[in-house]
Amino acid sequence: MFDNAYTRKWDWDKGSRSKVYMDFEFNRTEEKYPNQVCVSAMHKGEIVNVWLHDDKMAQRNFSLMVQNWLSHGILVSFGAIAETRCLMALGLDPYSFPIVDLWAEWRQLRNNCNKWEYGNYFDYMGQMKTSVAPHPVPAMNVGRDTTPLGDGLVAAAAAVLKVNISCQRKDAMRKLILEDRPFYSSQEREEIMLYCADDVKYLPDLYEGMALAELDLLPGWEPSRLQQAHFIRGCQSAQMAICE
Repeated sequence: MFDNAYTRKWDWDKGSRSKVYMDFEFNRTEEKYPNQVCVSAMHKGEIVNVWLHDDKMAQRNFSLMVQNWLSHGILVSFGAIAETRCLMALGLDPYSFPIVDLWAEWRQLRNNCNKWEYGNYFDYMGQMKTSVAPHPVPAMNVGRDTTPLGDGLVAAAAAVLKVNISCQRKDAMRKLILEDRPFYSSQEREEIMLYCADDVKYLPDLYEGMALAELDLLPGWEPSRLQQAHFIRGCQSAQMAICE
């Protein structure tokens, strides 16, 4: 999908751990551990969706499965603080496996970098637009779109992959999940799990696309060095999850 000078060098899979892409939907964030509503995880190209809401048996089974995956894998998520808290609730030690937090990588990529602080985005109606860095002379910005890109998955997917993740749908699903009902209908469960899985399916390409963009900005860096930087930032996300 990504064709540039770094693509031939970029090979996470050769001689490395497998990736486990994961996204939880959850509520009760004010408690020590959030309540996991559902989870979507991709391992070796296969997606597993599990409904977890107040289901101890499902939580235990998923915990055993993901422990096996992460014993020789890397956790990759967008916003790993939340995912780490959910895994801790399932009994996993966040220091026992490496973590790549794509939220942290997206922030890192945009830090003092106009190339990624501005660019492609979708407005609330789903129309693609392109912003540019503001001109130092204010009068020159009249008629220019100087909208900075956001920190979330919607902004990252638009800028890196040119993919539109519907804000309206996200808002509706988040509202439904945060209602924390004692019972969700079968239709609501299906909608929530599809919403969760939709986010996970973009993570592999987003991971690769961000890494290639980072290497483009870091002349002389090898992928192995960048991966170690990813792990350091991922460990910081795990530490923040423990603090919360």
